[in-house]
Amino acid sequence: MSGKEEGLIAYLRAHRQLMPRADSALKETVQAVMEHNKPGEVTIKIKFKPEGHRQMTVGVDVTNKAPRPSVPTSVFFGDTRGRLHRSDPGQSSLSFMDEGDGDEEGEPAGVN
Repeated sequence: MSGKEEGLIAYLRAHRQLMPRADSALKETVQAVMEHNKPGEVTIKIKFKPEGHRQMTVGVDVTNKAPRPSVPTSVFFGDTRGRLHRSDPGQSSLSFMDEGDGDEEGEPAGVN
């Protein structure tokens, strides 16, 4: 091999946008992993596309999957029209009596 750098290392060094992108993805992922205590990943893909006799284009893509905070879940009920409700639309609701409807001891009227 001559003194001239060749191959993958030379390509990666020449690709000036790669290192800042990789560094940014790494920092974002590490911070999110520490904050949320969930796994993350950084991926560097090197893509090769043939363009003719012994010629090819080479591209690099940096992606990351930083963990995100969990979104709290809620319970809903669906109806036959596809709408969501906080209470079960198929269940009858209970109606409570007003305080003034019972006797003096707090019992509902007619209960002894």
